[in-house]
Amino acid sequence: MNSRILLNAKRLFITSSFLLISIASFSKIKVKTDTSRTEYDKNLALADTFYFKGEWEKAIPYYKKALKDTSTNALLWQRLAYANYMAEKLDDALSYYKKSLIYKPTPVLTNIIFTNILNIYEKQNKPNDAVAFLKDAADKGFNNLALIDTTKFFKPFTNDNAFKEVYHKVLGNAYPCLIQPHFSDFNYWVGEWDAYVTGTNNLVGKSVITKEDGACSIHEFFKSLVSPQSGNSISYYNTRNQKWEQLYVGSGGGNTFYTDGEYKDGKMHFTYNLNYNGTLYPGNFIFYNNGPNEVRQYQDYTLDGGKTFQVGYDFTYKRTK
Repeated sequence: MNSRILLNAKRLFITSSFLLISIASFSKIKVKTDTSRTEYDKNLALADTFYFKGEWEKAIPYYKKALKDTSTNALLWQRLAYANYMAEKLDDALSYYKKSLIYKPTPVLTNIIFTNILNIYEKQNKPNDAVAFLKDAADKGFNNLALIDTTKFFKPFTNDNAFKEVYHKVLGNAYPCLIQPHFSDFNYWVGEWDAYVTGTNNLVGKSVITKEDGACSIHEFFKSLVSPQSGNSISYYNTRNQKWEQLYVGSGGGNTFYTDGEYKDGKMHFTYNLNYNGTLYPGNFIFYNNGPNEVRQYQDYTLDGGKTFQVGYDFTYKRTK
């Protein structure tokens, strides 16, 4: 699971090369400065023209003229910082990045700024400054886990307990479902399974259960061995009602929505409604945690308002060896 998560993080990592494309989508927000609107527009237009051509040295003076130390536009301060960064004027870039942060850039832009500040410290060979800044950035939502995992700059700190705490914080920022309560309730169902009719050696199906989407969802693929049927489900913890939910879709054309899921007393218990000839009948869907290598999956329904219950199916899942 962790390798899949880290791989996705690296694929999703907003690199500095992506920055040029990303920031182009931002509107050119015009702010009032001490200059006239005509002069401001002219300087900003020239700065942006050189910036998007990658002519950093030419862009820098025009951004300075437009900003004049009075602008509160976080995006433009970031552009001035990045132009200096690309021009290898690292001290100036660091100063402008920090000024951009004062004016509360968007979350995406904030993470880009955090990333480039850490890159500057690496170029300047200031590991202690980088680690101190990383701690502050983590507290403010920094989530670029791939930067920490792939750069050699942080390797000397990996066994330090304080650094481990910072790493855990960044991990939680990137993938909150890994550390938030209840998202691990259903972990015991994850794996590859052989499904038997409970109490027999009658093998009826195979199931593969994985955690996906930064551990925020659990995906199931079930294949029957006694019929041509198969099915998929997605299970997730709904933070709005603080209950687990599952949607199952089968190859027979049907689907079932299981709700009010709660893990208690060694079992995950859902409720649902069985659609039988157009009438809905309530039932229970229960996953018993029978230890690290066995899960019992039981489903029933009632046709008489809860007086009696009929078993829909009762399977015991044994972990594939």
